Amino acid sequence: MIVLYGATGYTGRLIARQLSRTEDSLVVAGRDEAKLRALVDDLAAEAPGAEIEVRVALPDHRDSLDGLVEGASAVTSAAGPFSQFGVSLVEACQEAGVPYCDTTGEPGFMLELAERFGDGVAAVVPAAGFDYVPHDLAAALAVRALDDVHRVDTVLLVRHMAPTRGTILSALAAAAEPMPAYVDGRWRTERVGTERSSFAFPSPTGTVSATTYGGGDAIQIVNHSGATTVRTWVVLPGPAARVAGPFARLGSALLGLTPVRSALESLVGRAPEGPSLEDRQRTVFAVLAEATSKDGATARTIVTGEDIYLSTAVINAAVARRLAVVGSGATAGSGETGGSGGFRAPSEVAGDPVVFAAECGLELRYLT
Repeated sequence: MIVLYGATGYTGRLIARQLSRTEDSLVVAGRDEAKLRALVDDLAAEAPGAEIEVRVALPDHRDSLDGLVEGASAVTSAAGPFSQFGVSLVEACQEAGVPYCDTTGEPGFMLELAERFGDGVAAVVPAAGFDYVPHDLAAALAVRALDDVHRVDTVLLVRHMAPTRGTILSALAAAAEPMPAYVDGRWRTERVGTERSSFAFPSPTGTVSATTYGGGDAIQIVNHSGATTVRTWVVLPGPAARVAGPFARLGSALLGLTPVRSALESLVGRAPEGPSLEDRQRTVFAVLAEATSKDGATARTIVTGEDIYLSTAVINAAVARRLAVVGSGATAGSGETGGSGGFRAPSEVAGDPVVFAAECGLELRYLT
């Protein structure tokens, strides 16, 4: 039985549809029972054979979270911002010995889980979605081609992105804090736009300029690559790249002021919940990964896809299914699908990265 928390949100509904098509037993959970039951009616029309249960739980009410995870083989959450609502659910999962994954894109939250639950009794796999799984899969494949990996760089290129309200709120939460960077074997914090560099994508894209942004994929990649430096980059239009650093510093200072942040969150709250299907389908993305060994050898991979919200739903459902199979009884080194307890990168539970990428509708390959 898989439990999906935050099931009635924009991304949560997409994940629920994916899970209802494949799971014999699914629990949809959240704070609003009426919305949950309406979702069940919709899912039943699409997947008549699915057994779907409703559970109501509040993110700040520990007893209800304990009841939420009872009997689960895995729990996945789409209820953000995760820095506000996420830790209590992870704690409940750990006490119950239930594997956990989510859709966060917040590096600070991910780092907190890595530090607190690194040796946990059950697997903790945050950011099982578009934000970082393509990066992690591409890096895992690149690392396989080398011995003694020294450095890994990932570069994100997105065209025609239309964010959801939840994505914007999570981004505001993350932007208020410096982002983590792993350099020379140590974690440090830095602002978006601290460094700029050029990277060569395959034709027709060609060489692009990118800026560092402290993405959470570094936290995942450090967990399994052996690299002493992991840098995460994003491709921005020329003018945006040039002002990214100063804008990030100013934005962080402003977001630190409670009235400013509250006003922005109120404004976002009046925006549409998420993009239309047409807008989603216009979005395409590519992630380039470059791994470098201590002797200077390199391996380059690329993963491509489209519709980042559908990709998140498919990826998250696939990770949750793997965790459900493994369950809480797996031990370290238990097999190809990972499954040891504690903080895990998605690639550590996915098995073969190329096969898993294909399962999720992505194309992952080496570049020459």
